[in-house]
Amino acid sequence: MKSFKNRILCISVVILTLGWFSSAAQQPIAQPGPNGIFVYFGKNIPLTFQYKLERKASEVEAKWEEIYRTLPLNMNYQVVVGKLLQAGSKNAAFTLPDSITVDRFIRLLRGKQTTDSVYIYNGQLSYIETMGTGYYDASVNPKTVYEYRISEIDNKGNALKSTIIKADPFPGKTNFEKPVFKYIDPDCKSNKIFFNKTILGSTFFTDHSRHVHS
Repeated sequence: MKSFKNRILCISVVILTLGWFSSAAQQPIAQPGPNGIFVYFGKNIPLTFQYKLERKASEVEAKWEEIYRTLPLNMNYQVVVGKLLQAGSKNAAFTLPDSITVDRFIRLLRGKQTTDSVYIYNGQLSYIETMGTGYYDASVNPKTVYEYRISEIDNKGNALKSTIIKADPFPGKTNFEKPVFKYIDPDCKSNKIFFNKTILGSTFFTDHSRHVHS
């Protein structure tokens, strides 16, 4: 029952997020969730630059600490699935999508400069983090006010622009079983990925496969 309540809470956060982007004109925002604070960087996909995310606690004399930096966008199917799983492991409402959904996401995203073309997925936190336009900070302490500095960094390490935002504290973490990455074929030949997931004490494997068309 407790797990069901946690899942409903996470789904509610996702629903609120959908309106959150449209009302905020997709500007940087920090939003508390059930297991941390989600920081949205903006709709520009980091293709020719990187997003650098720094954090400090507002109530103490803390220094800025870099907690996350985006990597070059890799549209390889297995890499995308791995990123979705990694991002989704912080969200109890996450369900690993099927191969058709992932393929469609990749096709919509390929060659685009902004997330406008993938608006269908732009309210889902795991997809946003996979695109490099947001990050779910699950390392924060509850009932603490944090500030975040989002910087766009060029390939020489120079900051193009920075934005500082403040997040409301989140109440405390909920308990849920996280999906765990199990196996990936490094040769990308079989295109088969296995995930080990434990739910209610039972362990099972998900065979997340796709066919390769020549």
